Amino acid sequence: MSRDVTLKDVPTGIATVLSASLLGLFLLPLVALFAFATPGGILAEARSPEFWSSLDVTVLASIMALAVSVALGVPLGYLLARRDFPGKAWVSSAVTLPVLVPHLVVGLALLLWVMPGTVMGGLLDRAGLPVFDTIWGVVLVMVYVGASYTVLASEQAFLAIDRSMVEAVRTLGATPATPFST
Repeated sequence: MSRDVTLKDVPTGIATVLSASLLGLFLLPLVALFAFATPGGILAEARSPEFWSSLDVTVLASIMALAVSVALGVPLGYLLARRDFPGKAWVSSAVTLPVLVPHLVVGLALLLWVMPGTVMGGLLDRAGLPVFDTIWGVVLVMVYVGASYTVLASEQAFLAIDRSMVEAVRTLGATPATPFST
């Protein structure tokens, strides 16, 4: 049994083609990687000291960026979810900005901000926190790109907590932090 294609099928067809294009963009680089990389070449690179050094720096920078993002992002997420304050809409917009800016632009902007010879780069160097061409620069970029996700996820998590339950716990003598530690 066949059916004729109707006009209402066109949006589904367009969505399917566009979705397949995006999936191709996601998957084809991985296919190319496995198609052109030989097992011997991958093993040779995995044995090189440069590989292990870059892996060490990447893991360390990721852990440091995670710690900074959580330490600064969760409290901001709490404030955005639970408190009203002047400029809250501006702060909320500023938090989403790193999500909207392409990562290449972020990297270039941060480079121009902290490179040697700039005011900020000089201040950081004099304070003993050189950022240019150090792991601290990598951490700065990772925090800039990732912390907004921490803030947004924290804000949504705090909004999902039933306030009446928190208030009930508080009436039983709990401290403000108790509902979040149990």
